[in-house]
Amino acid sequence: MDLRAIELFIAVAEYGSYTKAAEKMFVTQPYVSKVVKQLEDELNVTLLNRTTRRLELTDAGRVFLDQGKQSLKPLKDLPVLLDELQHVQKGEIVLGIPPVIGMLIFATMAQQFHSHFPEVNLRLVEKGAKDILSLVEEEQIDIGFTVVPFAETNVNVKPHFNDLFMIFLSTSHPLAHRKKINLSELKDEKFILFNNTFTLHDAVFRICQDHGFRPRVAYESSQWDLMIELIAINMGISILPRAIYAKQHNPNVKMVEIDVDTPYLWEIAMITKKIDIYRMLHEHLSTCFRRHLWNYDN
Repeated sequence: MDLRAIELFIAVAEYGSYTKAAEKMFVTQPYVSKVVKQLEDELNVTLLNRTTRRLELTDAGRVFLDQGKQSLKPLKDLPVLLDELQHVQKGEIVLGIPPVIGMLIFATMAQQFHSHFPEVNLRLVEKGAKDILSLVEEEQIDIGFTVVPFAETNVNVKPHFNDLFMIFLSTSHPLAHRKKINLSELKDEKFILFNNTFTLHDAVFRICQDHGFRPRVAYESSQWDLMIELIAINMGISILPRAIYAKQHNPNVKMVEIDVDTPYLWEIAMITKKIDIYRMLHEHLSTCFRRHLWNYDN
């Protein structure tokens, strides 16, 4: 069942004729007849009574006509809704950002947003990137920022920015004087990582595994500033996005480039819920029609 089939049936019901409906919808009369018959076969009901000169709706046909019109209404309203969204003046937008990303971009982004939309409130939800993805899919937040790539999901993805992964270590670390460090040299080091709700946790594991080892995790945290303090006192090293270094102010932390042909990138994207209007309308129509038909039969 598709929207075009629903539109054709509504035309037949309203004009009381396959021929008139075909003329109004710019298709052939045999095509309209075929589509209506396919609808009846799919729903296993008779929608039109063909025994009179003028086509008449059966009880099932009247239910289908009513629910079909209701199902098409959101599609007709969609341009208006999208226009309102483009010209939003008041309200609230729930924004999901992992703490690290929020620390890097939120202040500037919020300032620019409020300069354009002073009456729209931004409500911030801080979670790990994995949780942000789930919250967008569940429509608990409107817009999220997360790390890509990730498994294919029901969200729209728009690249936002990227950054290099770098090695963070104490200035007292034996390798701190180096301009570049091969990751294989770090296989016996203790690592300080974000906990496993953060995609940065998984990213570090993937990077290390590319070089033949699993990182020995000494500490895990959800706070980047605590991780920096642990690194400063030589409790371990970490692999973090370069932008964090500009935000931290501990003089005992050094940042060193990873010695690799192809740099490892931290890629951030903005995500929103992907709404398949055709699927939604189909599900709505099917559910409503079956419910009404069940009530009629019982």
